Amino acid sequence: MNTLDQTIEAVSRWLRIFKSWNIDPSVLKLRYEDLKDDPIQELCRLQTYLGLQLQDSELHRIAARLDQGGSVTGSHFRKGVSGRYRQVLSPQQIESCQQRFGTVLKQMGYESADVGALTR
Repeated sequence: MNTLDQTIEAVSRWLRIFKSWNIDPSVLKLRYEDLKDDPIQELCRLQTYLGLQLQDSELHRIAARLDQGGSVTGSHFRKGVSGRYRQVLSPQQIESCQQRFGTVLKQMGYESADVGALTR
């Protein structure tokens, strides 16, 4: 994405998709941050949802790969760092995103960013 406006438009399109499947009780909601914070628990949820039965050693191997971070080539997902937006966006840009996406972010389990703290 070249500009914040282009990024906001792309996020807006993605959020329309999110809203449509968020109301479906058969959809597993899995957040990246939760996967990073407690990979074994979240991988267990995922395997149950998919009807798999992985051995503990396999779950731990997958969890270890999650810890490696890194980037995904050709994707909007670049660093794999939770909260990175605080270093990349200005307080004004964060506020703009909060105004536009705040309600949906709360539905996704995210708290509003403390924009004031970023300007201190």
